[in-house]
Amino acid sequence: RARSLGRLDDARLDAGLGRLITAADRLGTLVDELLDITRLTADDAPIDARPVDLVSLAQEAIDRYAEVERPGRVRLDAPDGVTVAGDASRLDQVITNLVDNALKFSDPSSEVIVAVRRAGDGAEVEVSDRGRGLGPGAAPLFEAFGRGENVDDVPGLGLGLHISRQIVERHRGTIRAEAREDGPGARFTVTLPHAVEA
Repeated sequence: RARSLGRLDDARLDAGLGRLITAADRLGTLVDELLDITRLTADDAPIDARPVDLVSLAQEAIDRYAEVERPGRVRLDAPDGVTVAGDASRLDQVITNLVDNALKFSDPSSEVIVAVRRAGDGAEVEVSDRGRGLGPGAAPLFEAFGRGENVDDVPGLGLGLHISRQIVERHRGTIRAEAREDGPGARFTVTLPHAVEA
């Protein structure tokens, strides 16, 4: 109808298509995450545990943001190699989600640090930022549709951290969130058992 009335110029068409693409992407993400939750809850997503180099996995996750973030915005702090027995695709999903959240909830001028290290018999992956922090409503972060009270202005479904927790627990690990004690920001730490020699 807009075309027939002569109101659909190229700029309006581009803007409309952009909104459609954004809406379709969000719907696709929602469907994928709901299916993920269903599979994980129903124990229908087996963990394919093999030796996984967490440092390489973290670097791959960081590299995905190279073209959309300023150089050096995400920094890896890790030794040459830290290997655990785990499912590479699922652990990649966890790290990517944590990095994505850190970028989304912090100022573009600030730095996000991904640290990988041995911890006892296992290993830790820590993602820290200088963003808005956890806020007073941090308790339900790892529940389905749980979001902090200070993030209402940022689009999101509140499913990523819930899925990450499910994946980490399937690896017999833990995930925790805490406010940074040295200033604003948050720190998310994933602890995984069963470090192995590369």
